[in-house]
Amino acid sequence: MKYTENDLITIQLVGDFEWANQKHQIHFGGSGSMGKNNVPDRRVLRTAGVGEAAEYITTNGINPFKFYQTLENLNYNTRVEYELGLQRNDEGNFKTKIKVGHNFDLLQYDFFTRFITVQANGTNLPNLNTNDPESFFRQGFSQGFLTYNSTFDPTATSKIDQYINAGYLNVIKEWENLLIDLGLRGEYAPREITFRGPLDRPETPYEVITYDPFDLSPSLNAKYTVNETSNLRLAASITTTRPRLREILPTVYQDGDGNQVIGNPSLLNSRNYNFDLKYEVFPTNAQLLALTAFGKYLENPIERLVRSTSVGYRTFFDNFDQAYLYGLELEARMNLGSTFKSPVLEKITFGFNGILMTSTATADVNNPRFAAVTNKERELQGASNWGVNADVGYELYKTDVAESTINIIFNTFGKRIYAVGVEGADEIYEKPLNQLDLSWNTQFNDHWGLNLSISNILDEKSLFTQDPTQDIRFPEVFSNVVETFDQGTTFGANLTYTF
Repeated sequence: MKYTENDLITIQLVGDFEWANQKHQIHFGGSGSMGKNNVPDRRVLRTAGVGEAAEYITTNGINPFKFYQTLENLNYNTRVEYELGLQRNDEGNFKTKIKVGHNFDLLQYDFFTRFITVQANGTNLPNLNTNDPESFFRQGFSQGFLTYNSTFDPTATSKIDQYINAGYLNVIKEWENLLIDLGLRGEYAPREITFRGPLDRPETPYEVITYDPFDLSPSLNAKYTVNETSNLRLAASITTTRPRLREILPTVYQDGDGNQVIGNPSLLNSRNYNFDLKYEVFPTNAQLLALTAFGKYLENPIERLVRSTSVGYRTFFDNFDQAYLYGLELEARMNLGSTFKSPVLEKITFGFNGILMTSTATADVNNPRFAAVTNKERELQGASNWGVNADVGYELYKTDVAESTINIIFNTFGKRIYAVGVEGADEIYEKPLNQLDLSWNTQFNDHWGLNLSISNILDEKSLFTQDPTQDIRFPEVFSNVVETFDQGTTFGANLTYTF
């Protein structure tokens, strides 16, 4: 049984000032949010069979019998930017702009988790009735054939504090057919993690890991207007990817299926060197065809690894040496009425995004950190060789204050590495998931709106496989399926009121 409570409060303020006919502009904004995720009492029951004669499975007392978790997060961020316009053109717009600004972001996580496991004392346990499991556990604890253990330190919490101070400068220059945007961002982003390890006890001092990188990130964006209906765009930049909470949280998380996840508080940020070249055509104002060639080089990419345990597997995270990827992307947005010159189809829109990509990630064979990694060169974890997203929309009606549209969305991707194998084991792969969704958005007036949705109409199941790296002793009973679970079909309704 799983019950989760989520609370979120968000406040946002944005504004603009301008003077001298927009020659000088100040843009500012700020927001704050407080959130809480609470799993007050998750219970896990594993049995062989159902009904009155089920057999209780303890999996060596490793899986949680009860699980408690609380995550509280606090986030503040601000932005202030000064924009100076120079050299007006004949239409009164500025051909040159200079922007200078500052971003601040504060993110705090307080995480608490505790789990209780059950150990069976003996082999001849009585049967368990899955319709009344509480009677079995009461009997087991009172008669002594069941005992339980708690987390070594049931009071321990983990805390993550991250601050981002960033200053940036952009210079934008426009000619008749050419626009260039040059930027430079300086970013100081210290992070501090305070925690106790999974086996630490209440008297163990908290461990503190700090990380305070400073990064300079230049960027270049250029647009060349080929003619009235087409553009050529070039983009190059250096960006930073920070690890997510789950990747750095040094707490073992068990989901009741025998598998575990633990974060790595020593992860470094990744640096990404990006290059894109795009050619786009606009047959009409509402339609787009675009082809993009792209490439990325990743320094210290963060990847998920997997190690087998006696009851499942444990995933963890680390930085690899480097990775690169490159490919092509095709994008299309069109109105079928305009495309086929048919008034009957004018309310139907079509969108498509397709990608073909090749990736390679490498680890230094001479670095002892990667000695256990099975394949030192392979595809990048989480990257598919191809992906497709498509949608069809139908406009039911549209007035000055009301509109209603139905959209059917389909997306899928190629097989990809879910987790990198270690200690001679191969990678775990995630099979393609063909997802079909339906969304019906209606805005009744200036205030009221309604959204109805159905996700995963095809009821696709997630499937993870791992192939052998040596001969199988009993190939007739072997299965490479590591895990499969039902995504289910989700129905949603969202009623909104705008003041």
